[in-house]
Amino acid sequence: MPTDQGLRDHSRWSPEPDYPAAHSMDTTFYAVDAHGNVAAFFSGETGPVPNEGSDLEFARFLRLLRGEPEPDDDDGDIDWDAAEDEALDRGFFLYEYIDSDVGFVHPYTRIGEPGPPVHLDQLPPAARAEVARARMPDADFAAAEKLQLVDQVACFFYSDEDVGYLTPGEKEVRPIPGREEKYLAALPAFKKQYPKLKFADAPPPEGKK
Repeated sequence: MPTDQGLRDHSRWSPEPDYPAAHSMDTTFYAVDAHGNVAAFFSGETGPVPNEGSDLEFARFLRLLRGEPEPDDDDGDIDWDAAEDEALDRGFFLYEYIDSDVGFVHPYTRIGEPGPPVHLDQLPPAARAEVARARMPDADFAAAEKLQLVDQVACFFYSDEDVGYLTPGEKEVRPIPGREEKYLAALPAFKKQYPKLKFADAPPPEGKK
């Protein structure tokens, strides 16, 4: 994976990011589920990321887990295979955003399960504080092979054109909150282009009955 990029703080459905090349590099973020289990997520170039979440690169986060100080010089290089193995050994679940030619926001796919998972409370204080910034009270990392971020937390999206998202089974499409009007306008074309998918009807945008 390329060097990951820190998260930026945006309003929930901000259509106009205030920085260039928004979310154009891989981002790693961390979260805790309903049971206190913890996970690292790799967004790729197009996956949604939480509005509230850690801005630590993966290598720096692992140093927090080890209790190591920041080096004087950090060139950002990382052995991703070794880093992922270390995260698994330390009890983290791993998820990755895997895109396709289907034009909707996909769920994250679980790519690694730890032996015994570590509980949030068992993490070193500094690492615990980073993970706790993104809480997913409806998620269960141990059970969820697919996890749709849109159902869990307020998100920032790679593209302003994203108006629908796939549920974890990847057979149903629902409107992204705040983008229902665009979703409804595109619905006839979506149904024609993707006849095998089920499309949820969107409620009228607030103020339009």
